[in-house]
Amino acid sequence: MDFRFIYDKVEHLYAEIGRPGVDPVVLFKMLLVGYLYGIPSERRLEEEITLNVAYRWFLGLELDQRVPDHSTLSQNRRRRFAGTTVRSPMIPKQISIAALPVPDYGSPM
Repeated sequence: MDFRFIYDKVEHLYAEIGRPGVDPVVLFKMLLVGYLYGIPSERRLEEEITLNVAYRWFLGLELDQRVPDHSTLSQNRRRRFAGTTVRSPMIPKQISIAALPVPDYGSPM
């Protein structure tokens, strides 16, 4: 799945100068992992992603890279994306793709 479309959706929310922000694709993927796996809080989500190599792979994080802090995730969700349409068109697209049936490759040996 190509998540690059997110950059176009959030480009106007990021400044050209100053300290670089957290990659918006990583933030979105973190929220998607939390939603799909029923992780109830951003704090717990941060812990799960820190420990789970599969989640790190999905987010594009190396083993020695720091996972974005739970407060960063919360603040971006509450402040930066509040009152925008950034999340609304993306979530249904991802959920519909995640709900596609898994192909049957035959029974195991």
